[in-house]
Amino acid sequence: MPKTQYRDWRELPYREIWVEDTEYYPGRGLASGGREGDLPTPLCLSAIELRTNRVIGWWQGEPYPAELQRLGPNSLYVSYLLTAEYSQRRAHGLGRPPNAIDPYVEFRRLVNDARLRSGDRPKGFYSLVGALQYFKEDEIDTAHKEDTRDLIMQGPPFSSEKRSIIERYCLDDMHAAARVTKRLIPTIPSLRHALYREEFEWGLSGQEYIGTPVPLAEQERLAGYWNGIKVDLVTGIDRQYDCYDIVDGEPHFNEKKFRAYCDREKIQWPTLKSSRELDLKARTFRDMAAAYPQIAELHALRCILAQLRNNRLAIGSDGRNRCLQGPHGTKTGRNAWSNSKCIWGPARGLRFMIMTYGSALAYRDYKQQEVRIAAVKSKDLELLAVCEAGDVYNGIARQLGYAENRPLFKTVVLGILYGLQ
Repeated sequence: MPKTQYRDWRELPYREIWVEDTEYYPGRGLASGGREGDLPTPLCLSAIELRTNRVIGWWQGEPYPAELQRLGPNSLYVSYLLTAEYSQRRAHGLGRPPNAIDPYVEFRRLVNDARLRSGDRPKGFYSLVGALQYFKEDEIDTAHKEDTRDLIMQGPPFSSEKRSIIERYCLDDMHAAARVTKRLIPTIPSLRHALYREEFEWGLSGQEYIGTPVPLAEQERLAGYWNGIKVDLVTGIDRQYDCYDIVDGEPHFNEKKFRAYCDREKIQWPTLKSSRELDLKARTFRDMAAAYPQIAELHALRCILAQLRNNRLAIGSDGRNRCLQGPHGTKTGRNAWSNSKCIWGPARGLRFMIMTYGSALAYRDYKQQEVRIAAVKSKDLELLAVCEAGDVYNGIARQLGYAENRPLFKTVVLGILYGLQ
């Protein structure tokens, strides 16, 4: 059976291993009328071949490097957050590399456990900087990184000085990605599965590149009514609670008023461990609403308002919503797009804006698809029979001699599929 785990990156079965970082800006650049959501315009790249330490670069207007065009079966392509780099390959008219892995996804797989809740991780934990910190490698100057990224987003023209800054920035990110990759290779339990995860990202990059049709005028018209909608909701529901203030036409939750409400209702609300402030996290509100039915409507109001945050959907000039889809960005391996930039993030009621004239859109959800796909691909007839019989999670519980317990066995079954150890 072919080897699937490697103790060192040098053992990988590829003649060459290219680690690449690219930079791009939206459309013509923000300073020239481009919009976030426009098709990405490639600006430059840096790439290093790990076995020889050979470094190549490219800048807009120059011939594209032949080494990155002719990637073959004996080559491995690596980039931190592949969908962004794949969009650049699409812009250059290039296809999917035969073999590729994404250190961003493999880092998420490595640290996706229950030791820390996702909300308790420091900001930027999954970024390239966060991965460097995790492996105790040299860090990147994050302030300089943000300034340079802002410079790139403005678009051309770039002076020779600005070009030098951008190329240095791209080169630093490339070297950082190479260091992280070397540290991650020994942690990947199956290279074959890592290659499958990358294959999914190529398809996802096509979704990012094409975008979702959302007419720009429709979104801007609705944005004009945004705060009024929220004020109407709060005015109708908050009368019985008196926990919100309306400031400059926008509702704001007032923790002091909410504390007074809890005192009136004799509700012992949890506080944060680090301070005496009330714990207002969504999961805490959900649990407390189950224990105190009188706050159920307040909880529902907060949920609705969270979905109605002033969003800045990334809609390009061509009426297409484009943003990073966050591959494998959740605990269960699903995508984690930006709720403010992506049309699939805000309240479902806004999805009527997804339209394109002369076409029809089918919005579908599938039940238990992961288990059924696993049963078909593995030709496991017993598992397929359970899928056909109804609820697969309770069915597997019965097969194993346990009482039906869907939440528990959903965790067990999906955990096995996701490589739980």
